[in-house]
Amino acid sequence: MQEILITLFYAVVAAAIPVVSTFLIRYLNERAAQAKAKTQSEFAHRHIQEIADAVAVAVAFVSQTLVDGLKKEKSFGIESHQAAFDLALKTTESLLTVGAAHFIEHEYGATDDYLTTRIEAEVKLQRGLP
Repeated sequence: MQEILITLFYAVVAAAIPVVSTFLIRYLNERAAQAKAKTQSEFAHRHIQEIADAVAVAVAFVSQTLVDGLKKEKSFGIESHQAAFDLALKTTESLLTVGAAHFIEHEYGATDDYLTTRIEAEVKLQRGLP
């Protein structure tokens, strides 16, 4: 009788191991995917915030050091606008870390195209335009 119970116990354990293993593997894979998504999200958020900060600082710097003076002198034309934009782009690029620059290239493509859009949006935001 005892041998039958032991044999039955081994049979139940042998049948349960693959089922439990399957659930455990699924659970661990899901947790790994969640951790990877969270890490990627935090990584992206950190770089996006760094980029936004760099653009805001660059636009404020150019506005204060170049644009305001030219507007007071009433000599802010198309050429001045281009010079201000070029300075804002150069300043933004100098403020970015290598990691943020690589992030832009990887996620959005051409760095200058992406930063151009961000700089123009920041100018409107800082000037209070809709």
